[in-house]
Amino acid sequence: MKASSLPGLAVILATALAAAMAPEASAQDYVIRKSGQKVEGKIVGTSGASLKIELEQGATTIPLDDVRELQMQPPAEFEAAAAQLSRGDAKGAAAALQKINESFAGLNAPWFQRAAVLLGDAKLAAGDKEGAKAAYEQFAKANPAATGLANLGMARLAIE
Repeated sequence: MKASSLPGLAVILATALAAAMAPEASAQDYVIRKSGQKVEGKIVGTSGASLKIELEQGATTIPLDDVRELQMQPPAEFEAAAAQLSRGDAKGAAAALQKINESFAGLNAPWFQRAAVLLGDAKLAAGDKEGAKAAYEQFAKANPAATGLANLGMARLAIE
């Protein structure tokens, strides 16, 4: 069965939305801790239950459960993976998105939610139905308030 064009459309919409919602390119990432302290730097990933952030004076970690709010630009790897998927390189996009999802696991950022859903879309487009199902289920489990996106992916999976 031929792969649906829906994953490509989802990538285009996600990329356009990211561009429209993205703050200035020069804006720095920041975290506001539950105490109200603002920490500015470059968020580089997560490790276990901690957020890794590079500061001017070095690197530090912040427990994810101490993060009240965060602002983070999507990494260039995310934009590249979305572009790969829109060009039809589903396997390459899936591999890149898998790495991104592992590097930023637990991050509560809109771009990361898009990356998690796109992982399922890329796996589905690559013919990996079990991998797509697992990605959509993982997304739904990690983002209970956004299960509609996971359900949309699962519906596309059921059609395939």
